[in-house]
Amino acid sequence: MASTNDPANRGLEALVSCPERRQKLLENLKTEDRRALLRQLQAHVEVHLAQGHRLAARVLLGISSEVAGDSQDLQFGVERTRIRWLEQEGLSEDALAAMTRLYEAHRRRRSTPERGAELAMELGILLDRSGRKAESLKLFRNAAARYRRMGQPYNRAAALFNAASVLYDLGRVGPSLRACREALEEGGAGHLDMEAHIALQMANSHEAQGNLEQAVECYQMAAEGYGGLKNRRQESSIRYRLGWLALQGGLPAEAWPELQRALEIRREHDYGTGLARYHLARAESYRVAGLPEAARVHFRACVSLAVALGNEALATRARFGLCRLAGGHLRSLPSYLKLPAPPGGEESIHRGRKGVYCRQVGEGASQALWSQSGDPERPPEDRPALARLLKDLARSLHLEGLPDSEQLHRQERAVQAWQSTPRKPRKAGPGPTSV
Repeated sequence: MASTNDPANRGLEALVSCPERRQKLLENLKTEDRRALLRQLQAHVEVHLAQGHRLAARVLLGISSEVAGDSQDLQFGVERTRIRWLEQEGLSEDALAAMTRLYEAHRRRRSTPERGAELAMELGILLDRSGRKAESLKLFRNAAARYRRMGQPYNRAAALFNAASVLYDLGRVGPSLRACREALEEGGAGHLDMEAHIALQMANSHEAQGNLEQAVECYQMAAEGYGGLKNRRQESSIRYRLGWLALQGGLPAEAWPELQRALEIRREHDYGTGLARYHLARAESYRVAGLPEAARVHFRACVSLAVALGNEALATRARFGLCRLAGGHLRSLPSYLKLPAPPGGEESIHRGRKGVYCRQVGEGASQALWSQSGDPERPPEDRPALARLLKDLARSLHLEGLPDSEQLHRQERAVQAWQSTPRKPRKAGPGPTSV
């Protein structure tokens, strides 16, 4: 852990490194001191979760509970973080039970009405993920009513959007569309993130009803919205969907620009992710070698690229590296986790977008299957979605008599061969158990 002059950091070092003295150290702490310590502990838990060090996160969560003591207010924050940890561990039933207990304890407290609404939303999300759609729908509607009473239109719009998503999953497409319109009218309009989510949900609903013209219009709005939010993967998926719909409708001239754009965005995303990971690995190597200035340059480059990509986990790891380099700096870890990104990330990503995709599959390419597909069903040959995108783009270019279709077919075959190669699963180590 970085050693700083911040009292909370010094107290944190003592709590973690001297468990036998922990009780005595906590006896003399005032509430504000405990709150400051919890902020530091929370920041370290965030870093460990971003790095996949769940055992280390669990150790710090145990210390957090001791620091919170008998304070219900402080224990509330610790428990919410613990529920996130349970989810990452794959203990969804335990997470759901813990969130249910928390909701029941706070749902009727008039002193903290925001908590009741927040917990209704979060419990609804967990129930939705577990397949208990009807129960989650009730909770989202409950949260929407609470937010209306509190005069919080944006949060009410979020609750209505969640309700719309569940209604769609239940096959109630008409009510889902009405809930989306209500969400826009009652707080969602003017917020790019909410507008993009709602536009995508409305596009899915219109397509399910066979209203393809309205669906395409909403897909276009959603793609532009996610582009503005720097969610490149989602934008690429939606543009693939637009191109695929045009291709299935016998409109290759309209299909290929969308498919081409989807592929370009995908290249940007994978190139940028690979480059950010390269800078992070290089920075850690320099740090271990005792070259802090060289490490700092690469940590900052990683932060810049990760923020441009919207990859908060990578940005968190790089900011933590900067904090570790700081040594005796006065700033604490939470302040480092909120550092603004240095400029240059977008430019670096754009420089790599024109390269031929998958000629060199070892660098800059994601090895995970692309889960967002333009196909309603998995094709018989079970191609991964990126290979399908290349295949559809080649087909649309061929139908239009445009060049490069054979080159795209070669790339498609390369992606297919690469992603079908069996790989040994990586062993996940427990990670460090100290801060």
